Amino acid sequence: MTEPKVRVSASKLKTADTCTWLYWVNYHTNFPKSSNSGANRGSVSHYVLECLLRDDRRDHVDVILKNGHIKFCKSVDRLAKHHAKKLAVCDPENYAMINDFILVALKNDFYCKGATKVIAEHEFDIEGRNYMIKGFIDKIAVYEDRVHVRDYKTSKAKFTAQELEMNFQNIIYRLAAKQMFPGKPISLTFEFLKYKKAPNQEGPHVTDNQLQGFQDYLESVADFLKGMDETRAKSSLARNSLDKRWLCGKQCGDLNAAGQPAFICGAKYPRVYFVLKDATGKFVKSSFDKKELDKLSKEGYSISQESYGGCPGWKYLWS
Repeated sequence: MTEPKVRVSASKLKTADTCTWLYWVNYHTNFPKSSNSGANRGSVSHYVLECLLRDDRRDHVDVILKNGHIKFCKSVDRLAKHHAKKLAVCDPENYAMINDFILVALKNDFYCKGATKVIAEHEFDIEGRNYMIKGFIDKIAVYEDRVHVRDYKTSKAKFTAQELEMNFQNIIYRLAAKQMFPGKPISLTFEFLKYKKAPNQEGPHVTDNQLQGFQDYLESVADFLKGMDETRAKSSLARNSLDKRWLCGKQCGDLNAAGQPAFICGAKYPRVYFVLKDATGKFVKSSFDKKELDKLSKEGYSISQESYGGCPGWKYLWS
């Protein structure tokens, strides 16, 4: 019987490389996954841009660009608000940011001038001996002599030089594009939609030898992740690395320079949380707020309280 392949992604690779314990908590436990307004704004913006890239929506784009706001195109405004409401980012402040993100993308060679074909939200599959990668590329522009990949980013800051040097998304997207268009040179741009004047950041070139080396790396990582258990999860903590310890964040009660609660890794401290299971005992959702699960519960469902013991690297803080 063939063993199932390990499903990896750029985010999984980054998490495992950052902290094996955080990887364990995120992908092997039912500890609640945190959702934030920034990610939700990005989801709404991505969806609207995907819809607008169709040729029959060019008149919508013209109206938006002429008037400087998506509200002047009623169908797009309704679409954006519908998804923003679902993700709880439809308040005026968040909606203004979503509008700004969309405008930056529309003004930044949105239809890829000179391209013979533009593909939006392309789903790709990459498989190796023991791994598989499934993902989406925001936009692929096909030219006569080359292929250019564009990836939208709604994060606050562009990548540092170090983050660009070994950027998993850059390599994975190039590998996917190369499989689609063998023989054509591949380039990639990250579009940081928070930057109105200079949103583009070019992904570093990756040679064929480097792509092959990356696939070898994926096989070794997949072997490591396949055997992941709680013991292995303690093998490479961010807490034990001088370069990565800052990702653990501050201590409870600390404030940042603005007087707001300082960032703390969600897996750092012990927490009590709640788990919703269906009538067969299958996991449905977890949350720190029981009322959230009460709203989702149905006949036969059950809600249990569970405890998370905290990151073993910081245990001395509460033991």
